[in-house]
Amino acid sequence: MKKIRIVFRGSQGCLCGGVCSRPTGTGTGTRIARGGELFGTGTGIKTIRNIIPAIMHCLLSGENHGQCVTDHMKGKKHRRLVNLKITREEQTERSIFVGNLRRTNSELELMGHFNKFGPISRIIIDKEKSAYAIVEFVEKQSAAKAVEEEKQTMNGLHIVVRPREVREFVSSGITQRNAALEGKKKKEDNLRLETQMLMAELVQKKTIEEQLFALSENISLSPSSLQIRYLICHLLQEVFSEFFANCRVFPYGSSVNGCGGNGSDLDIFLSLNWSEGTWMYPFASLKQHDQVQESSLAASSSSRDADGASDGANPTTASDGSEMEEDTLDPDQAPEKECLEFVAQIIQKCVPSCHKVQTIASARKPVIKFVHKDSGLHCDIILNNRLVLRNTELIHFYSTLDPVVRPLILLIRRWAKLNHVAENSGPGPRLTNYALTWMVILFLQTKGIIPTIEELREAAGCEEQLIIDGWDCSLRLDCTMYRRRREDDKPGDLMQSFFEYYSNIDWAVNCLCPRVGKLLPIGDIPVVANPSSDGQFKRGCLNIQDPLELTHNTTSNVNEKTVKILSQEIKKAAVTCKSSGFQNQVRNVVDVKEARPLWGIPMLFGLHPREQAGRPGNYRLEFPMKDVHLTEELLRIHVDPERLREAWAERITCGLLEVLRDTLTVSCEKVRADLAEETSGRADSEETTESKMEVDPEEQEPPTKRQRMQENVNYRQNDVDGSTADIKPVTYSCSLKHDIWVGRRKMRRTLQRSGSSSSSGLALEKLVTEKLIEETSNGQDRGETLTEFHLEVTKEIKDNAFVRFAMIPSKGEAAFKLFYHFLESFLPKIVEEYRF
Repeated sequence: MKKIRIVFRGSQGCLCGGVCSRPTGTGTGTRIARGGELFGTGTGIKTIRNIIPAIMHCLLSGENHGQCVTDHMKGKKHRRLVNLKITREEQTERSIFVGNLRRTNSELELMGHFNKFGPISRIIIDKEKSAYAIVEFVEKQSAAKAVEEEKQTMNGLHIVVRPREVREFVSSGITQRNAALEGKKKKEDNLRLETQMLMAELVQKKTIEEQLFALSENISLSPSSLQIRYLICHLLQEVFSEFFANCRVFPYGSSVNGCGGNGSDLDIFLSLNWSEGTWMYPFASLKQHDQVQESSLAASSSSRDADGASDGANPTTASDGSEMEEDTLDPDQAPEKECLEFVAQIIQKCVPSCHKVQTIASARKPVIKFVHKDSGLHCDIILNNRLVLRNTELIHFYSTLDPVVRPLILLIRRWAKLNHVAENSGPGPRLTNYALTWMVILFLQTKGIIPTIEELREAAGCEEQLIIDGWDCSLRLDCTMYRRRREDDKPGDLMQSFFEYYSNIDWAVNCLCPRVGKLLPIGDIPVVANPSSDGQFKRGCLNIQDPLELTHNTTSNVNEKTVKILSQEIKKAAVTCKSSGFQNQVRNVVDVKEARPLWGIPMLFGLHPREQAGRPGNYRLEFPMKDVHLTEELLRIHVDPERLREAWAERITCGLLEVLRDTLTVSCEKVRADLAEETSGRADSEETTESKMEVDPEEQEPPTKRQRMQENVNYRQNDVDGSTADIKPVTYSCSLKHDIWVGRRKMRRTLQRSGSSSSSGLALEKLVTEKLIEETSNGQDRGETLTEFHLEVTKEIKDNAFVRFAMIPSKGEAAFKLFYHFLESFLPKIVEEYRF
């Protein structure tokens, strides 16, 4: 082990912002530049890419520590950014700053004035105010000549000319990462402050119903915010009309469906060739929106006001003074990607106060993202997808049909946001507000509060017949035609029932279908044939079918971790709603204004600790059931869902135990039943034990493979009321002699590249383990164990089927923690990649 001192120039460290970048202090963590491992000399436990000063002391293992830095410097990313830095510096030397400009000054005027000093490469004019410009010459001498001339005037206007300011080069990765972290922290702080103020107001209400409706009024979209959103759409309409005569710009989604909050993004629909005769969108203008709100109808017969041209500047003139050609694109003939790029160019050059324009062509439905600078609204534009308009109309109908719908949707959205279940700030694995909305709607459909989509479709007459992109969107959206089938359900009771309903759902084998208004097995999802769509319903960890586009799973982005958190938080909320302090104003733990007692809905907004797996002395791994785990053989043999879950749990358990024993050389001996109960009690109390458990003498001999496969067949135990169907936990006494996780990746790559072994899968992993043991032990058997622990295997098959491995170290806890950290990533990959 050699101690070296790595010095990075500048406050940001390496240019690339990668594995050896931005260090500040000591850190432990990952490898540096493809070689060697870092070991911290202080208390910081962070990877180097997440830390910031300029100098770091570290210990680098291995003899060729200098080769690590050399390899990094030769890397493509590092070399690309070094070349970019050099190019930027050269551009700065060839450029000048021109100030004191007016909006009337164009690029042609600047070109004509500065052309006398030498050839010009490009001119960049300030988009927002046109107060300054950057003129870049082809040669440095030209820029120097332009700066030397004093008191310059251009067409009678005195202009300021000076060298372009030299700024420190920082890679975009570092800048974006810092901005994202700062924005996330600010957003979380604002949410925490807003929640505290909201809780202080809600605890003063007298009933749960009053709290629910007060919450709805507090976080709903304000009229002024709604007006700003329509003004942005009107601004876009004026600009786009100069390029596409029949284009229309409408808001959709949370902004107008009645379920939006003040922090909601603005979703914008853009049609480049809108046909007025087919269907009238009721939220095309603010006037129509107000009329729909007042009448509580989802359809409006009022005609939309004609959109006039702007009295200001010509929209075809970009803010940098350059002219854009009109009607340069045929929206009916041009590809969608080309249309997106052209629209993004219009927004960037012609629409004031719009910046950070970004085209996301790889999304399921391509969008254009931008930020409206004056209002701070994040906007998403989607092209020609009329289904989103009909969906907005449908959700607005539901939100106005019954007084409880809208408050309950807003409550669940806020609850999910505070518990880190929902609200992605971009692509991510969390639930969207759209998916949460349909969860609430389906629940109310099961209660008979609101009608199903099929009932709305059957009630539709000839005048409501509507086909959009091949999908039947014929719906009778008339609030006067539908009545509650149950009048005795109070809002507070419905809120509690919502959490109870979803706490008993097996997400892996079921799908939420708002079209029929109930939960269906994953194989019985109704999909109507659509000639224009050849896709199939994409099953995932969580399945919620879109009510109109039946092949779309609204939660296809959700991963296993999010489903786990969702299930945990729903069960916590269900328990909270049943507590004595929830319904009554008794004094609970409180941290709000004036020390008021915490009761009712604010109890759902409290800071929930993360799952117990992170607490010391409690090491658990859970493997939930997924549809990809269900082989055709299992589905054919076990028709009953409960028997299917039991068979799956049995296979996963046997397979994982086999991996521990044969692949990782972990000694696992089954513990006698009476001692297992004693161990289970200690596991539940989260107390570690230092004494090794006694092992049944009959289990001392290494069992055969057949015996190991049979030892996990347990009989189902039922409670007195027969409400559970869990398998009795089985406990094992385990020990490990070698640190088979150290250098494992490197050994695997060495074996694969050398071609010395044709093994793959589990056979390759077993060979990797053997090679690691051979290197560390020099062929000699290591007598003492590195770590010992107790393993309790639990198979849950009642609701959300899963297999849990709970481990308690009894010897060598430091080594066990490293081994457990290795298992956290290794075993889930094994379950995903190999079918047992």
